[in-house]
Amino acid sequence: MEKRPAVALASGGNDLALENLGCRCAGVLLLAPGGGIEDADERALALLGCKDLGELAKRWEEIAPVLQSRPEEARLMSVQVAGNPWAFERRSLGTGGRSIILIHDPQAWADITADLDLAAYFRALSQASPAVAHDLRAPINAMVFNIEILKETLNGERFAEPTARARQQRYVGVLKEELSRLHTNLEHFLSHTSSRGDRAESIDLRAALGELVALLIPQARKLQIQVISELPEQPVPITGNPYQLRQALLETGLAALAGVERAGALTLRLASDRNRAHLSLRGPRCAEAPEPDFSLAPGAAPAGRVRLHHARAVFAGHGGTVEVVDSGVDRSFEVEFPVSGKE
Repeated sequence: MEKRPAVALASGGNDLALENLGCRCAGVLLLAPGGGIEDADERALALLGCKDLGELAKRWEEIAPVLQSRPEEARLMSVQVAGNPWAFERRSLGTGGRSIILIHDPQAWADITADLDLAAYFRALSQASPAVAHDLRAPINAMVFNIEILKETLNGERFAEPTARARQQRYVGVLKEELSRLHTNLEHFLSHTSSRGDRAESIDLRAALGELVALLIPQARKLQIQVISELPEQPVPITGNPYQLRQALLETGLAALAGVERAGALTLRLASDRNRAHLSLRGPRCAEAPEPDFSLAPGAAPAGRVRLHHARAVFAGHGGTVEVVDSGVDRSFEVEFPVSGKE
């Protein structure tokens, strides 16, 4: 196929190249006000299997009616073209009735989306990791200290005396407790960094929230905020991807924690009925609390806002919802999931 030059168009006083709009991952079609093909980049021709604009115009006569039949708000649409599924993204240029269509390879689109979701998650995880690292060092330091004391008692002249034996048993008990605490904290942290369980399965939402609380407590301690969990005694089973749900719960938990006033308390309350599980993260609202932003718009979040579009997308993918209720005194994040059934 002959190499086509980049096609430029004016938008808001700026000249944009079609290959830049496609970000090198998508093909770009420029549509005239009447909806016909005005121009296209090389990637669009290749994806649709066309040699030139004339051949593309004929193929567009088959595709256009399918796109026009979709609701106007359906920005991303999947259409079969020559036996291949392509994702078509519609964008209006806002002037003169012209518009562009981005054509995405579904697999490339899925890969990019997964990378963006992972980046959003690790950005949230980086907020909690310094405080978690501090809590991981504490039992290590305690174990080193008690090992040194135990070594001194073993080397002393009275190490066989009953009082010395009692002290040794006490030091060994402390070592066992600190080792158990270190193991638990490591398991909670590693469960959020490992992609094990990246598949749909039955999950005990109560256990997942227990892991979330363990990660929030170190961060809350730095902010002088108490974390209170009110979880039911019985399991709350839901069906979903544990890895994705850990991500969404952590992002939501950190957003809720960031909105609690100093010396306040964040309460995580879980309840369920026959059909739905209800999770509430509530705390007294801080005057400077960042506003939650569920927008899917690209780019950085507006100043004073915390991005939560990834968490909302994960909850929605599991049949759940998330809503922020702000009374002016308290702010709560209300999350619901469908219960998978009785165990």
